[in-house]
Amino acid sequence: MGARVQIDPIVANYAHQRGFDATAITPRLYQGGAPPPGDYLARHGFHLLVLCARGFQPYAKDYPGVRIRRYGMLDDKLTPRSWKNASSAIDDVISALRRGETVLVTCELGLNRSGLIVGGALCRAEGMRGDDAIRRIRSRRGGDALNNESYADALRATWP
Repeated sequence: MGARVQIDPIVANYAHQRGFDATAITPRLYQGGAPPPGDYLARHGFHLLVLCARGFQPYAKDYPGVRIRRYGMLDDKLTPRSWKNASSAIDDVISALRRGETVLVTCELGLNRSGLIVGGALCRAEGMRGDDAIRRIRSRRGGDALNNESYADALRATWP
């Protein structure tokens, strides 16, 4: 079996205690924290799970019936390399949405890395301005979403 990044035990325990933590940003695009393993996502109509946190990269068998795309990022200052990685994730999300699929974009807490990907998808697919995407995400996910100013600034600068 291929190598994977181990789930941080503290994060895994936190996700397990919280249960499923995801918010609909649009009818088929969800943003959330690390989902608990099992068939919950498939049973509730999710097709694609986008894993953005470098510290949360579980086995595909942990989520039967759901495709997984991996974009391990750090919640840090956005670098050209991480922006390229994020752009690939945004492309995958948009492709899935155009096929009529339901997508869950996650990171450890469902705030920053997932917010960058979801915000980019809103801007690129729906023609939203970066500020409008940030407002939508924060109105649905809470005021702490996209509190990494490097990520918020990238959305504002790329989609003014």
